[in-house]
Amino acid sequence: KQELICELQADSHTNELLKIFYEFNPATNFANKSQRKAIDWLIENMGLEKSIRIIQYAIKIQGEKYSPVITTPIQLQNKLGELIVYAKKENNNKIGIIKI
Repeated sequence: KQELICELQADSHTNELLKIFYEFNPATNFANKSQRKAIDWLIENMGLEKSIRIIQYAIKIQGEKYSPVITTPIQLQNKLGELIVYAKKENNNKIGIIKI
C-alpha cells in the first residue's frame, strides 16, 4: 500500500512539472515515456521545488540572447549544464533559481 501511495505521488509530481512545460509548449506529450523519465530524473536529482524553479526559469529565458533552447523535459535534462552556465553569466543566480 505504501509503495502504491509513493508511486501515485511521484506520478502526480511528474504530471505537475509536465503541465508547466505544456503551458509553454502545448505539443508536450504527457504519455511519452522519455519525457516522463527526464522529469523523474530532474525531481530525483534536484528535488521538486528546485525542479519547478528550474523549469520556470528555463521557460522564462527563452528567446534571450545566448540562452539555451529548452522546450521539452528531455532538452532540459540534456542542457541543464548550459542553463546553469547561462544563469551564472547573466547573474540570474542571485535570485536562487539555480545553486550549485
